[in-house]
Amino acid sequence: LGQIQLNEKVTISQVNIPCSTGFYHHIESVLIPSYMDKILPNRCSEILTKEVKGICINCHYGTPTCPQPGDVPTEKTTVCTYYSSSWAGVKSFSGCSRICNREVKAPKCCPGFYGADCIPCPGGYRTPCNGQGKCSDGITGTGLCFCESDYMGTACEQCRQKDVFGPICNETCTCLYGHCDDGPKGTGTCKNATCQQGR
Repeated sequence: LGQIQLNEKVTISQVNIPCSTGFYHHIESVLIPSYMDKILPNRCSEILTKEVKGICINCHYGTPTCPQPGDVPTEKTTVCTYYSSSWAGVKSFSGCSRICNREVKAPKCCPGFYGADCIPCPGGYRTPCNGQGKCSDGITGTGLCFCESDYMGTACEQCRQKDVFGPICNETCTCLYGHCDDGPKGTGTCKNATCQQGR
């Protein structure tokens, strides 16, 4: 109740945060413009071949055919049962059915994309979870990042430990009397305007 969301999916967690160029608003996940959907390499659907049975007919009269025009007949046939009706009623007979190959498209997301719409994992599809975790990708995936032990965040973009920085979160901040510019992309020094007066 009272939460602002963008595109009915992305929650705004903090607003009016001061920065050097004005204010910014922090959102809980990546927001991708709709026009990007058409240019992202998000679908890697597979074409699979499955065997289907043709119509069951009398083996001695006619040639067994495939059920649909696009099906490809094989040399194989199988025994089946067909029915014929006459004045004496409906009778069942042993017949033949052609085995055919049918191409079917199996929907699949490319690596780094998830869900029925195959949207990019947090951190971007080139480096899902910023390369610091594993995304639950695929058509049945949730898009959640399972971060490596030193990282946390929606896209594994933060160091788990406070006051450490560097690409592998293993360097200690040098800022003693202010707020450290920490995290994988941090510098380890004090953030501007955070030092205690006189320090």
